[in-house]
Amino acid sequence: MWSKSIELVDCIKAEMSTNGNPEAGYVVTVDGWASRATLDIIGVAAIGRNLNALRDTDDELVQLYEWMFRQTFSRKLWFMVHFIFPKPLIDLMPWKLNRDTMSNAAALRRVCARFVTEKRNSMAKESDEGVDTLAHLIRSNNFSDQDLVDQLLTILAAG
Repeated sequence: MWSKSIELVDCIKAEMSTNGNPEAGYVVTVDGWASRATLDIIGVAAIGRNLNALRDTDDELVQLYEWMFRQTFSRKLWFMVHFIFPKPLIDLMPWKLNRDTMSNAAALRRVCARFVTEKRNSMAKESDEGVDTLAHLIRSNNFSDQDLVDQLLTILAAG
């Protein structure tokens, strides 16, 4: 976590040096940076890999993660509608956000499934003694691959 915090500060300093004016002061919007730093820390602690979210925003997981936590009026309304109406009825609504959510959820599940497969293969070949959460869950032999994907999704959502 410490190394990712240092990397976060370095990235913000770099942004300030290219996009700021020392006389006028600096304004840094931290929410995007914090989200990407969180994802990088989750990558190291939970998956055992450097996702490089602070420096590479073009990665599919980074984009999905940022989309997941982006707050808009339509997203707030979408959540409120879910409290009022049953999901089957909401699924019938021709709402772009509904389709985007289903599509992005499937993409996020696919990315997490790839992480599980890669970690299992890595542990089988190299006797990976990873200390990350995913390695511990796999070594426990208490979870199917689908369960592991669900656990990763929960970890990502908890942020």
